[in-house]
Amino acid sequence: MATQLLPAHERVDWLEEQRGYLADLPARRERWAWTLAQLIALPRYTYTLRTGRRREPA
Repeated sequence: MATQLLPAHERVDWLEEQRGYLADLPARRERWAWTLAQLIALPRYTYTLRTGRRREPA
């Protein structure tokens, strides 16, 4: 394991950093989902602005 190659004092810091990343995963997923939703909606928003027409819901 790579952590075995680190000196003890650096290993503790590295492990704490990794725990922080793991704890933040749900928030990161939410941010990615929001970003993707915005990117997917962007062409529809641009269409509405350029034409002044709104798409009717199906």
